[in-house]
Amino acid sequence: SDIHYPVLSGMRDTARQSVINDELQKSADQLKCQGTPATAKSEDDNFSVRHHYEITLSAPHILALRITDWAYEGGAHGNGTVEGMIIDLDNGKVLAPDDIFGTKNIADVNKVIYDALAPKADGVFRDEVENRKGAFIKDGKCQGCTLMLDKTGLQVVFQAYEVAPFADGNPAVPIPPKDIAYPALKEIAGNQTK
Repeated sequence: SDIHYPVLSGMRDTARQSVINDELQKSADQLKCQGTPATAKSEDDNFSVRHHYEITLSAPHILALRITDWAYEGGAHGNGTVEGMIIDLDNGKVLAPDDIFGTKNIADVNKVIYDALAPKADGVFRDEVENRKGAFIKDGKCQGCTLMLDKTGLQVVFQAYEVAPFADGNPAVPIPPKDIAYPALKEIAGNQTK
């Protein structure tokens, strides 16, 4: 296994900083070997796990991370997940979709996602996109997706196989700055469009 995770420091709210660091460590620890590692029988018979992160945006009030897990257990290809984490450094809050968009913009964000995915959806993935129409973000959660923030803006990023075949990777839908309600993010998004 190859496991790396971030450790935050220097936040104003040290109690929230500790909670976030504990959550990041627990997430990474879930991937560690729980028993005696197996001995590989051959070079073709192996199992590997990676847990990595990158800082996608570091601004005075906001920190955005991309956490990637990848596991190979044999078969045609490995499987992975990607998670975004957007943290308000002033109050230590990990931002959820309702924080970022405000409940009044969720319908507009779901329409943006649908309008981006529907023309490309085919076969079984057409059903997945149609079944989620109006509910890609529902009950304050991203359904089969995550939110990522980087220098290009805010994106809704889907896990492999959620709305497209594995070969398409993690489909990403950019969200217009007008649909962002969180003040610190709205300021960042506004600066990125200039």
